[in-house]
Amino acid sequence: MLKNLTILNGQDVYLNKDYAISFKNPEALLQTLKNIDEEITARGFYNDELVIDIITLKIICYKIKEPIPYFISLTYDDSSLPDKIIPKMHKLIKKLSSFVEKNPLPAGSISDEYQRLIESECSSNIEDLLMLRPAKISIIGHDFVGKTSICEMLHTGNLPKKYKETTNLKKYNAKLFGMPVLIWDIPDPGDLSERIWESFILGSDAVILGLDSSKENAENSKSMIDLTDKIIPHAELLIVANKQDTEEALKPEELENILQCKVFPFVADKPENSIIIQKQAAKLLEIKADGLDYSKEDFIIQRND
Repeated sequence: MLKNLTILNGQDVYLNKDYAISFKNPEALLQTLKNIDEEITARGFYNDELVIDIITLKIICYKIKEPIPYFISLTYDDSSLPDKIIPKMHKLIKKLSSFVEKNPLPAGSISDEYQRLIESECSSNIEDLLMLRPAKISIIGHDFVGKTSICEMLHTGNLPKKYKETTNLKKYNAKLFGMPVLIWDIPDPGDLSERIWESFILGSDAVILGLDSSKENAENSKSMIDLTDKIIPHAELLIVANKQDTEEALKPEELENILQCKVFPFVADKPENSIIIQKQAAKLLEIKADGLDYSKEDFIIQRND
């Protein structure tokens, strides 16, 4: 998942675009990249692809010497594959170099308008980089908890036209606040062998566990929390307490006492609630976009901090 694209020329920032949160400190990444650029320049590492692993990130960077000595970096999550990213990065560099030659830098500091022009010129290349490694969200849970409804709300903003039990894996290509994502609707683990179910959740960046908010379902779902923690320990988790409008539903705090985890109260049979679950899923992936407020109550269970 592409988290950031930055283009520097010394201390001048041509472009610094966040697609998802890289560091908890919002200023840390840019300063880190400036330090890397300074070190690369001092050592004369021009026209070399460098891959730097730091915490759970993979920074892929390149220093151009001519016509202008600028530094470009792509920050991905650490599961991304540089061999697939680097060729597309070179296409972006070629487009950027052509743009800079045709549009000389204005005197003084880089204007917002010039930055917007760069982003617009390189938009197709940036889209390719975003599509290269979309984030994967696995939707898990027992039967009849609303998994498919949640998937459709994330995918289209609508509800399924008719109920159909999830008996086979279904995959959705979707966008959340402009970011490409893969959504996997995974059957009840009781319908599959343990090996197959585990293979389905491998590679997940995030997991949404659906509940029907009953006591029995909550107790039976604890094993899935433990399994995901074991198999994909770096995937963030959101537990959706669906069907909160039914008489049998336990209150969120009662479910939290059973699970010893935060739960997100929800009703998945109302189309107007689509934007609510979309925002929660976007925050699960730490997407940066207008309309996402990270200062509000957080239901995400962060397991990789």
